[in-house]
Amino acid sequence: MTALDATAIPYDITLVADRAGRVDLELAQLGTSQLIDELFQDYEAGLDTLSTSIDSLSVTRVPRSIFVDMTLSDAEWGLLMHYTRDINLGGVSSVFRSALDQIDSATIVAATTSLLETAQGLGFSCGIIVEPFVVDDYVDRDTLLMKSCGVTLETLGEWSSVAVECSRTSFSLEMLGDVGEYLVHSYSRSIGVIGSGWHLRLGTAGAIMDLEGNPNPVYGNLSSFVDDIKRAAGNGAQRIFIASLQSLVQAFGVDVLSDLRSAVDNMEPVPVTYTFRIYAFRAVMMVIDSFDFIML
Repeated sequence: MTALDATAIPYDITLVADRAGRVDLELAQLGTSQLIDELFQDYEAGLDTLSTSIDSLSVTRVPRSIFVDMTLSDAEWGLLMHYTRDINLGGVSSVFRSALDQIDSATIVAATTSLLETAQGLGFSCGIIVEPFVVDDYVDRDTLLMKSCGVTLETLGEWSSVAVECSRTSFSLEMLGDVGEYLVHSYSRSIGVIGSGWHLRLGTAGAIMDLEGNPNPVYGNLSSFVDDIKRAAGNGAQRIFIASLQSLVQAFGVDVLSDLRSAVDNMEPVPVTYTFRIYAFRAVMMVIDSFDFIML
């Protein structure tokens, strides 16, 4: 922050709590009221610590926004995608049912109010990072699986920004192969329709290993990464975040930011190839939503 204070570069700060350390791996569920409440408490404490650090460093240019990361742990994401990968509506339904039963909306409302009041008192604008299924819930006007990310339809509007984790890397890891550009295209198009205050976070650049230990290249070259940025921007995503600057530099070299800027400046349209695996993920969410009367 001290280095940034001497520049005109706008910046955000993301706080990340230890969700993985609190997840009970023996239970097939995506969070509980206690888990969500503890995460919010951690973030409130983090805001206080950050404010103290800014004061002690005499920083004059505060971050534009403080984002709190409410995305699932790797184990929870793997549970959800296990059922989705098999198009197992019964399995996904059980996860939805668990979110409804185990996470109380009133807990989310109270925790959100407390955190945002703390942020306002410290002079911070506060945003939240959520999973892509929150978009599907929001479009259908349902507070269902989104509760596992600590949000309801009512509280979503309280945040200054909502950043949607649209990680081609994470999807591809669970789907045993690169899911392709349709992921970013599909969700950025929905985010563009929702409008102001909703943004997109792209996944990690470089190669990863899939669940079977095989090389699974995701954004193996800079041009594929740039093309996803163009697709998201073309669909109306107002701000596009990159999950890891470190991995971007490791994958494409120390000049990657200047290379990226030059490439993005050429905003010619890029093609999109339909991918059934992404369609299936969103379709499963919509099918489950259509049976709200059973679940509620």
